[in-house]
Formats: sequence, structure tokens, C-alpha cells
Amino acid sequence: MQQILCFGELLLRLSPETGWPGQGNMSSYVGGAELNVAMALAGWQLPAAVGTALPQNPVSDLVRNYLKSAQVSTDYILTKEGRIGTYYLTPGADLKSAGVVYDRAYSSFALLQSKDIDFDSYLNNTRHLHLTAISPAVSSSAAALCLELVKAAAHRQIPVSLDLNYRSKLWQYGKSPIDIMPEIAQYADFIMGNIWAAGQMLGIRPAPKADQTMDPEPLAAFAKDSAERVIKAFPNCKKVGYTFRFNAPENEAAVRYFGALYQEGTLFCSPQKDYSGITDRAGSGDCFMAGLLYGQYAGLTGQDKVDFATAAATGKFYENGDHTKQSLQMVEKRMQSLKSS
Repeated sequence: MQQILCFGELLLRLSPETGWPGQGNMSSYVGGAELNVAMALAGWQLPAAVGTALPQNPVSDLVRNYLKSAQVSTDYILTKEGRIGTYYLTPGADLKSAGVVYDRAYSSFALLQSKDIDFDSYLNNTRHLHLTAISPAVSSSAAALCLELVKAAAHRQIPVSLDLNYRSKLWQYGKSPIDIMPEIAQYADFIMGNIWAAGQMLGIRPAPKADQTMDPEPLAAFAKDSAERVIKAFPNCKKVGYTFRFNAPENEAAVRYFGALYQEGTLFCSPQKDYSGITDRAGSGDCFMAGLLYGQYAGLTGQDKVDFATAAATGKFYENGDHTKQSLQMVEKRMQSLKSS
């Protein structure tokens, strides 16, 4: 059975809670941007796999079993020396906040090299390859591997999607995103991120006037302009997805959100809404990406794709942990509610 292969580092997330360390209160979750996409797709009945590297130890066995229980294929997980990468994030905090702490040096994924993978067999049952800009930030060898992997996928006419996640704390090996990401993006059929990430990662900078205080109409115009320039600069790319997620002006604990999808010359936007009472901000962008991929393979219209993705992403706000456990029926119900509001 052909899989949607989500390739990147699997992580353990540790969330210190009130009373830690004296009272020992710490929640743990399995996460990672690519894993989050695979978990969502598998929950929506699309065959999905995680491609990564893990050490041989009992914790890795527990993680593999956890993925299998969620119907995510582990056939693409390689065994390699090193460790499982971790990160620390307080409950409710944003992954882009100053409070996130990464502990990923010398992980099995960071040590992975192109010579460790036989691309013919690795991509044999792959329907679609998804990766993010987080993986090339982990190490120079991971960046080189990502480039070789997207080249191998393109050579085999396997569609590639790329999420322009920017994690400034990870780019520590002497390269910046603009040195690495444009070459990888050449092979992507589908690019997702936001208008500012497109500037940082690909050099497609938004107009200076674009800022977070704007109404959705002018932001949508900036999104359309950015997407058109991305497609012109990277001709293999046929679709661009953008999210707009800001703190709500009236309540900084709430989030103002809408999504956009550009395809075939048209920009589709979901309604903008404010979301309060948020449980966890981590993983919402991955949920949006998964929603767009689901829409693509389920044959949804452009408008329904972005509405489904937005419903999934905003539903993730109210779940603990990195990945969603929303069923397809839950997302579809939320999608109809958002469209009618």
C-alpha cells in the first residue's frame, strides 16, 4: 500500500508544569512536525508513515508501538546510534517563544546521512513525500540528506510538500535558512508556511507594509502576491498554503486565525475568527498542513481544502500534546460550523 511519507525527526516533548522540579510534575508527549502530520492523516484514514531514525532501546520500542497503535507505518524508521531528540515547552506556550528549549544534539536523526538510505527501496511504496524546514536546521548532514531525498522523490515523480517552519534556535551549524532552503524548495510541488517565512526561507519577502494588525482582506492580497512570486521562483511548485495566526488585539491569550490556499491562479481563504480558551498551541500548523494534504487526496475543492485545514488547525488548539486526535467526523463538523458562522 502506498504511503504518504512524512520524513523528519521524531521528538519527545517534556512540559514542566506548576511545582516542577520540586514536585516532579512533568507531562510528556510524542511529537515532531512531520510525525504530527502523519498522525493526523492516519486518523483521517489516509495511509501515512513516519520516516526518521531512532536508537535501539526500549524507549524507541515504546514509541514504535505507539505509532503502530495509531495506524502510522513504522517501516521507514531506521535504527541508528545516538539518542531520541527532546524539547521542553511549558503548557500553552508557543513553539516560537523564548521559553522553548531544544535538546537534539547527537540524536539519531541529526547523525543520519544520505549513505544510510537506499532511496530506491526507501521510496518504493511512497505516494507523497512531506518534509519541513525543521529537518535541514538540525545538522549539516540532515540538510544534505533532505536535499538528496527530495531529488530522489522528484526523479521518481513522487509529489513533494514542504512546510517552511522556522526555528531560529536550531540553525546553529554555520548556515542560515536562505543558504539551504531554496535548493530544497526547487523540488517541492506544494509549499506551505506564511508570508514572512517565505521571506526568511526563500527570499520571497512580503511588502514592507504587511503586518499583523491588518484586516484579512489586505493580508490576503499580500498572500496572493507572495504565492505568485513563490511559484514564479520555483516553477515546480503548483500550490502554496499560508496561515495567519496572531494574538488577538483585545485578548493576548486568544488567537486570531485564518488560512489561505493559492492554486491554479486563485486564492482561497477561510473566515478569520478569534479563538479563546486555548489549551495548547503546538502542532496547529502541522494540522493545517495535514488538512491541506487530506483535501488534496480526498478530492476537495480549493475552498473546502482551506476550510477543512483551518478547522483541523483551530481544533488542535483545544488538545494537549503535539499531534491531533481529532477524527475526520470531528473536523468535518467543525468545518461546517466555521463556514456557517
